[in-house]
Amino acid sequence: MLFIHARLINLHLYNMVSVDGLAVEFGGTTLFSDISFQINEKDRIALMGKNGAGKSTLLKILAGVRQPTRGKVTAPKDCVVAYLPQHLMTEDGRTVFEEASMAFSHLRDMEAEIDELNRELGERTDYESDSYMALIDKVAAMSEKFYAIDLTHFEEDVEKALLGLGFEREDFHRPTSDFSGGWRMRIELAKLLLQNPDVLLLDEPTNHLDIDSIQWLEQFLVDSGKAVVVISHDRKFVDSITTRTIEVTMGRIYDYKVNYSKYLELRKERREQQQKQRYRQIYQDQIYAGMTEDAAHMVATHKCGKSYPLTDQAEAPAAQPAQAPAQPQPAPARDLRAEVEQVKAI
Repeated sequence: MLFIHARLINLHLYNMVSVDGLAVEFGGTTLFSDISFQINEKDRIALMGKNGAGKSTLLKILAGVRQPTRGKVTAPKDCVVAYLPQHLMTEDGRTVFEEASMAFSHLRDMEAEIDELNRELGERTDYESDSYMALIDKVAAMSEKFYAIDLTHFEEDVEKALLGLGFEREDFHRPTSDFSGGWRMRIELAKLLLQNPDVLLLDEPTNHLDIDSIQWLEQFLVDSGKAVVVISHDRKFVDSITTRTIEVTMGRIYDYKVNYSKYLELRKERREQQQKQRYRQIYQDQIYAGMTEDAAHMVATHKCGKSYPLTDQAEAPAAQPAQAPAQPQPAPARDLRAEVEQVKAI
């Protein structure tokens, strides 16, 4: 696994990332357990959930910068994942344009390696050996990959990315140390986008962007056709780019194949259904414990905050075997005040 901060990560992916049985535990606390899902090609996924639910931790595990307590992340070969963390250490010593151009540094390294392998081939004479043939295969594979990438217009691409993220042309030749942390984060974001990765992992990418830059980024991510997993409190941004929503809550996930707005509707329906089930279970438990129906309703309403109709009635306990009929007895008077006091005490 290759890490290039910040951060190009070669996870050997191609069409999808598989997450199988992930669990994270620390200090006796389980953050989440037995999480499984897949990231498919062209998925644009929003990770949603309350602060502290584990969204950023999950993103770090996907990026390979943190290991889970249990479970694994696997993927096919020959694909690249780019990760933009929420907080980033940056380096000085280059201009804005030079730093953004570092997006292509791995390609220059690849070119240098190809040249070195070709030099070695020219010096060797063991043409029939297995190692010589393996070297030829390696050079051929690397050359095919390298020359499939169009670098003829890379300066134009760098310029477009920097302008799209709010820089002026006169900023291009200023040192990065002249800029605040927010603007330097934009440089790192430009580098990631220029690397044209197969999967982008973005943690709060709009924190330091103005409206024009956010709109440019939205359009870029949609047009790129690449897989994206994003954490963001900018609901409009999330709604504009995502096609799938994964909610992280209470140690598990709920996977919705819809954008953020539709997810909110489906989440409301899911929670309402869960609350109804809880209400009916409480009601049924009180009936089994010997409460009257009215008192059981009051207990369930008190615990759930509202009452629900029992249309598919959580029926009273199954009838007991028939016994000899007893002589009719007058029904005891109900003490409703006592029942109300009993509910309040629960």
